[in-house]
Amino acid sequence: MERRKKAAKLPTIKQLEDFDFSFQPSIDSKLTSDLATCKFIKSKENAVFIGASGTGKTHLSIALALKALAHHESSSLT
Repeated sequence: MERRKKAAKLPTIKQLEDFDFSFQPSIDSKLTSDLATCKFIKSKENAVFIGASGTGKTHLSIALALKALAHHESSSLT
């Protein structure tokens, strides 16, 4: 896992469990939990976060990348 994390070149470490859904109530926590299973990767789908600055897009992206790495998938942020 550490080798995959290093290869992913994530800018920082953010965990899904640390995301404050009450700060951003428009984000569906159930959908986010479903994305955390990484089923979308096996289905060859993408996850895209769109929104204003400071809404948690990077936090969620990094957290999902770490979940993917834990599921032995490769991951990157673009």
